[in-house]
Amino acid sequence: MKKADLNNQIFRDYLKHENNIESSDEVRLQRKNSTIEALTKYETLEVAEVDSQYFGWIPNLWLERGMTSQAYGLLVLIVVHGATVPYYQSQVAMIDNLAIRRLLGLSNANRKSKIGSLLRELEASEIITVHDNFIELNREKTANYQGTGFTKVYASTVKKILEHMQGMRVLNVLASYLALRSTIFENYDGGNLPVTMGSLQRWASSKASLSPRVHSDNLRWLRENGILAWIEAIMNNEKHNSCYYYGELWDAECVVSEVLSDLNGRILRLAS
Repeated sequence: MKKADLNNQIFRDYLKHENNIESSDEVRLQRKNSTIEALTKYETLEVAEVDSQYFGWIPNLWLERGMTSQAYGLLVLIVVHGATVPYYQSQVAMIDNLAIRRLLGLSNANRKSKIGSLLRELEASEIITVHDNFIELNREKTANYQGTGFTKVYASTVKKILEHMQGMRVLNVLASYLALRSTIFENYDGGNLPVTMGSLQRWASSKASLSPRVHSDNLRWLRENGILAWIEAIMNNEKHNSCYYYGELWDAECVVSEVLSDLNGRILRLAS
């Protein structure tokens, strides 16, 4: 990732602002160092190009079906295993109950019925059709969702989550990943950076049937385990509350750019 431009006017204005704050030199230096550290923490990050090339997609209309959070998490797991099969003229996922349990590291026989129950929940919502050795996704081509849109979830990010966690809780974390991704619109050419703010997450949590508290805990887990690129900002308001900016690891540069552009306006300073 290229270095953040710390010589631009926005950053110089920030330093001037910090220097004028009535506070001890030690406190001012600490705040400036925290901001610089946050802006430069991804400069040595190296991400494989392939990580951004494989993704599954979920029509946004499916986020209005009101399913359980674990069903939404299982849906994420299914769509990243989807592959186009011309015979079906739709997408199918080469995955079944046993493969799902293996991915989640579930060995208890009683989890077979739990996964089966979640699959039936997805079927009842007319999202999937379960076959013997694969799962069919009941959706049309992406072009048919121009009005309502769709949400992309990346296979490499799902893989990282599975590498750090096993068990049924994975499904809730995947549901949080889906909720966060639903607030990101990727349009590099149109000037829309693939970045989302934490202030949107209370609203987003309900999309995947998560409580704001559980969603917040899951996002903290994603941050602590380095699954996503993130920067914590101290907001320029009366409360000076913190807010997180998120993006995929390969979009860390975009996260930094967005944060830097908001510095002195929406953002007062950064936390490291």
